[in-house]
Amino acid sequence: MGGDMDGCKASLVYRNGGCNCGQVASGTGNICYVGGGFTSGYWYQSCRRRSLLRATESDMTKCQSEAKPTGVVFTEDSTKGSWILKSSNADELFSQLENLPEGEKANWLKSNGASFTASTMVTKTVAN
Repeated sequence: MGGDMDGCKASLVYRNGGCNCGQVASGTGNICYVGGGFTSGYWYQSCRRRSLLRATESDMTKCQSEAKPTGVVFTEDSTKGSWILKSSNADELFSQLENLPEGEKANWLKSNGASFTASTMVTKTVAN
């Protein structure tokens, strides 16, 4: 993990909108939720001192009640890392990427401005 803060990233995802009931998954670290079985989410930094607990609780107002795709993640080799392309039209980009031959995907992502992260990205499927 080195000196990065991946271990401090935490997330919760919910079904039925809002972030106060219907939790369907949670995790710590770099997590990409897939599968469409959630409608809202909350992402936060979990490494805070106990004295800041109230601040963390009030951050729940940052609930994202419409969990729309915010990017495309492509992992060619899980031991090396992942390509991440953040975009507001992630659905369209994903369908373009899906139709490419395997050998062209990394170059397509690079040409569209994707960044490469060597950290391990965990993918969690939340089924409908």
